[in-house]
Amino acid sequence: MWFPNYHGLLASALLATCLMECRAGAGEATSEASTNRPGLRAVIRSEEIPDTTNGKPLQRAFFSSGTNRFTFILPEDFKLDASEPDKLMLTSPDYTCFMTVQLTHPGTDDAAVLTADFCRDLVLKEFPLAAVNNEFAIRAGNQGGPAYELQWKNSGGAQQRACVGFVPSLAGVLKFSMLSNLEPYPVNQAKFHCLLRSFQNNENGKLEVAPVSGAN
Repeated sequence: MWFPNYHGLLASALLATCLMECRAGAGEATSEASTNRPGLRAVIRSEEIPDTTNGKPLQRAFFSSGTNRFTFILPEDFKLDASEPDKLMLTSPDYTCFMTVQLTHPGTDDAAVLTADFCRDLVLKEFPLAAVNNEFAIRAGNQGGPAYELQWKNSGGAQQRACVGFVPSLAGVLKFSMLSNLEPYPVNQAKFHCLLRSFQNNENGKLEVAPVSGAN
């Protein structure tokens, strides 16, 4: 069993406090569709990378909701927690970054509601103290949707940054989030985009796992 050290716990608590501060007043914006449904079933499998020597194996997460299956590659050394309904949380080894993959149902016609304005409102309700610095599109599992980069200052005066994106799927809207301290944000952002590029689903009938080469 993994027991984080005191320094790690303190760093994790501080970052979590920053997240709660920014989400203060968000009400039920982050709790929709999390009750009366079974949680996501997730497993992690190790995968050796061909054409490499002395390299760490990949950690690939597989999760499902009903007949819908998904997979993605964890950033190196991140820990996965699947204890919350409909949400997978990944934590960096130094506790400076949290990523989540969440299955949400913001509307009856999930793809139709994924407009830039609608999703921006969802993000600002979740992070009412933040300002949107950038808007762009993300892709995951052969689907695309809007994404937002946000920044705010916590009660201690430190700058925090987050990236939140939405992608439609047959199971509902997939929400991808990344929260990071400001200094390591560029590195964590690159890891977040690697997760998105590795994301795959079985919407074409079979879950196809793309091989990873050590030459990439």
